Amino acid sequence: WAESYDRDMSEIFAIQTEIASAVANQIGAAISPSADDQKFSKPEDMEAYHLFLRARQAIDRGQLLLDEWSVARTLLLNALEKDPTYAVAWAYLARVEAGFCHFNWDRSDERLNAARRAAARARELAPGSAEEHLAHGYVFYWGEKRFPEATREFEAALELRPADVETMEALGFVARREGRYEDALQWLERATGASPSDWRLAFNLSETLNILRRYEESLLMAERAITFDPGAPAGYSQRAIVLANSGRPYKALESIGDFPRETETTSSFTARLAMAMLDTEVAREAASRMPDYAPEQFNDMSGLLTRAFVEWIADGSDAARPAFERAVENLRGVVAAKPDAANPASLLALGLAALGEHEEAVATAEAALDLYPAGQDMWVRDSRNWDLARVLLLCGRTDGAEKLIRSLCSAPGSSVSREFLRAA
Repeated sequence: WAESYDRDMSEIFAIQTEIASAVANQIGAAISPSADDQKFSKPEDMEAYHLFLRARQAIDRGQLLLDEWSVARTLLLNALEKDPTYAVAWAYLARVEAGFCHFNWDRSDERLNAARRAAARARELAPGSAEEHLAHGYVFYWGEKRFPEATREFEAALELRPADVETMEALGFVARREGRYEDALQWLERATGASPSDWRLAFNLSETLNILRRYEESLLMAERAITFDPGAPAGYSQRAIVLANSGRPYKALESIGDFPRETETTSSFTARLAMAMLDTEVAREAASRMPDYAPEQFNDMSGLLTRAFVEWIADGSDAARPAFERAVENLRGVVAAKPDAANPASLLALGLAALGEHEEAVATAEAALDLYPAGQDMWVRDSRNWDLARVLLLCGRTDGAEKLIRSLCSAPGSSVSREFLRAA
């Protein structure tokens, strides 16, 4: 059975319903469009719809990329200028604003409040809809790290749309942040079964399998993410991370040459990996491309501190001391501006340890475990514990460092592995 449809673009929503009904009739199924579909799929302005579609594309392609995320935000704001009652655009704007907090690009009160306002507007326009539940769920998850509340919102959305891939993925994400990695894997596998060619699902499955130390399966999923979207950098980064964690750091470093574009994050990863293998030439060149400081989700970047460590490896601690002093001065300023943030505190602790300020270094690294987001987010906490282990080593407290490293390597996690430590 086949049928042709010829309509004006302005009738796109009517034709969607017509086609769905025709297909359902042919296969003997019943279809009853929900109020949710009606509220969210019919903007008053067609240009607003096109802007929304372009924003979704930027979100899908731009996972972990600030520039793409910023483009998506601008497109959504433009769509809402065209149609201020377009509820789905408000719902997605809430996610994007909360994403700036989650990816640690901007955790200001202004940004978080913008996410809350957008979610509230979506609820006002379409109360009880799946999309507004998702919007509030992401504000709780990405914006506030209130995981039980986020789970309740995502579960409410799934009740309304039981086969929705995005909602299953979201439930997996929250489980991952709570340290329920097996539950996260089950949700992501269920979502992948419904959408097997989605590069983002393959990428997130690879991340989760890597946490569970199922490296070969994780590598396969990273390769699949690259195959599904060769232009998205995240798949390549994930492949390099898995290669390193599985004990193939030289292969990981080699694979970085395949990245479709270089970012500050890839430069940071390259520098850290090259330092672990004592390749100071590659490490120095990569570190030179890093900013003096930039926030990131798991490990903030400090080009000053990285360059100091490269100099230490190459020329010794005395030669590197002035560089460490500059890095520590910079990081003290960051910590003063962000006293509740775990990531810069950990970097400061590493710099202090290198300068011989052992007591302050250990105290700072330990305190970071209770700061945002390490105090709530078990996956990020894994990275802060690895920083603490390195601080203990730098301070000569080898017994404490060994105990912590053994604990990190025996539990699910992605910050360090036995295989990497043996190979590096």
